[in-house]
Amino acid sequence: AAAARRLRHRRRWRASRFASRRSPFATHTTLPDAQNCSWKALTQQLDHFGSIEKTFDQRLCLYDGFATKNITRVLLYVGNESPVDEYVNNTGLMWEYAAKRPGTLLVWAEHRYEARSTPDTKGMRDCLSFCTVEQALADYAVVIQKLRAIYGQVPVVAVGGSYGGMLAAWFRLKYPASVQGAIAASAPIWGLPLCRPPLNGGAIAVARAFGKAGGSEHCARNLRGAFPLMNEIGKTPTGRTFLSERFRLCPGSLGTDEEA
Repeated sequence: AAAARRLRHRRRWRASRFASRRSPFATHTTLPDAQNCSWKALTQQLDHFGSIEKTFDQRLCLYDGFATKNITRVLLYVGNESPVDEYVNNTGLMWEYAAKRPGTLLVWAEHRYEARSTPDTKGMRDCLSFCTVEQALADYAVVIQKLRAIYGQVPVVAVGGSYGGMLAAWFRLKYPASVQGAIAASAPIWGLPLCRPPLNGGAIAVARAFGKAGGSEHCARNLRGAFPLMNEIGKTPTGRTFLSERFRLCPGSLGTDEEA
């Protein structure tokens, strides 16, 4: 266990040294992370749109090291499906932006029902019915209200990636008075049923990338022909072994006969 801890520490040190060479701070400067932040708990309504009075504590992470005088702007990371600590340590864009613009307050808000922002729903019926996009967006609107009550009407930009990016974009659409903009990375906001494009919108974008936009005109057509063949080949153990060898997959990646 001790050896494993030392290895993790050394890997983190190497990653920090590598990142610092490309950071706006200084060469070989340890980058700020969750350990340098202030952690707060904000009381939120479990149901923003109903009559239930139950509340829970939403965990917030704040870093004001770039605002030595006044807070002039806020970058708010709208958390997604993991403990918020992960996003604090892996959202380099926010750190680098703030380092170049004094007065920026960095805030990460944990998504409801994640890690330490999980409400006590013991004995409640349909307790997961309050874990919705609409409720999460309302949480973030309250976060901004509280921040502006402290720092004044400062501009706020929502930031997110993947599901968090979808939340950031939807937040800007649903609460335009709360944020001046949204940075949504890898956020397929229209990739849902009954939308245009439909649920396979990501596949459509990938197919275009293999066409004239990013490769040979024959590439996308060849891929479309290959997938049905791989589907048939993968129905037998021999076929799955063949595919594993061709694609150099890890053993067992293609599952069992029952899963196939």
